[in-house]
Amino acid sequence: METDTSTTSTTPPSLPPTSVIPSTSKKRRRELSNAHRAEIRKHFFSNAIKPSQREIIQWFEEKNYHTLTQSQVSKVLSKEYSFLDEDKWQEKDKNKPAQYPAGS
Repeated sequence: METDTSTTSTTPPSLPPTSVIPSTSKKRRRELSNAHRAEIRKHFFSNAIKPSQREIIQWFEEKNYHTLTQSQVSKVLSKEYSFLDEDKWQEKDKNKPAQYPAGS
């Protein structure tokens, strides 16, 4: 009796070289400053007709050339950042601009 020694194994298709696969560049995270957060809150709460979060994202991108996510807008509009509605937050030392020595 003869046995068939050939196997019918399936080999996975070979993957293209890595140079062919398009690379996806990761965007760097940019933290929002309290000034930007306050600006978003002021824009939202000062309008009689409240803009949608999508409209806030578009407005902010046109004004500051920085795209926000829906979750960022939601968080900025939450009670967590309600302290930005008052002007006192700007008086803290960490919110003051740096003063460099004049004339070097």
